[in-house]
Amino acid sequence: MVSLEVPCADGSNAVVVPVAPLGSSRMSAREPGDFVALTETWDMPMPIIEQDMLFRRYQVLSDLARGTRVLEIGCGTAMGNDVLCEVADFVASFDLELDNVRAGQARVKGSFGVGDAQSLPFASASFDVVAGFEMAYYVPDQEAMIAEAVRVLRPDGALFLAVANPERPAFHRSPHSTAYLTARTSTALFARHGLAAEVSGVFPISDSPVSKVLRLAIRTATALHLVPKTLGGRAFLKRVVQGKLAPYPGHRTVQERASTIPTPVGVPGDRPCAGYSVLYVVGRRA
Repeated sequence: MVSLEVPCADGSNAVVVPVAPLGSSRMSAREPGDFVALTETWDMPMPIIEQDMLFRRYQVLSDLARGTRVLEIGCGTAMGNDVLCEVADFVASFDLELDNVRAGQARVKGSFGVGDAQSLPFASASFDVVAGFEMAYYVPDQEAMIAEAVRVLRPDGALFLAVANPERPAFHRSPHSTAYLTARTSTALFARHGLAAEVSGVFPISDSPVSKVLRLAIRTATALHLVPKTLGGRAFLKRVVQGKLAPYPGHRTVQERASTIPTPVGVPGDRPCAGYSVLYVVGRRA
């Protein structure tokens, strides 16, 4: 077993959960299901819109992470590490699933660990930025997740969550999800842990006739339980609805079309927000 050490603000080291060597047994504890089947991977074909979503959230994180110590919880296969490791001083990628960690280790740089976001094995004030993308709605105890993130943040640090917006039209719940954060509930959750939240919407909902027909089709498929429960199983439907699929080519390649990719727009944190597919929430100590 290889231990991961993180340099802390006071110069000491925080020893993290050991990274299990390749070939070890799976170390997922307390998860409600198999999250590997719900994880985006480097070789998974995906539509352009999903590539753009990946790019935009890691672009925002890279701006926050420049010259800092970064922890990504629920990192999946660490699909942002190609850019994060270029700009941050230290990147720790942490996931509940050993298979995800192994896939990330095989493709990108960074320090990896296996464990639970509800109980992080890091010393307090170990990181400048903590991020979690499309994972909060799988966590049984979101209060514990936020409390742990705040604990390991330095006093001037930032917590950045990206979540699917459940208030958007034709929203489909992911298998094994627990509770989805809205603009209002995320603001309140952050406030209970001493964080002032800035909420942004990204990837606006289109009102075009084609988009309305697609949303009707999604609502119908959801009601009839026709939506596959794995990302791989949904590939055929995505190809029919969204066109050609291709593996994520990496941050720098997608950056060539960055001017065409939507940027975050600030939204109120005290009212419903149905106009965007995704919400970004950045919290700092109030």
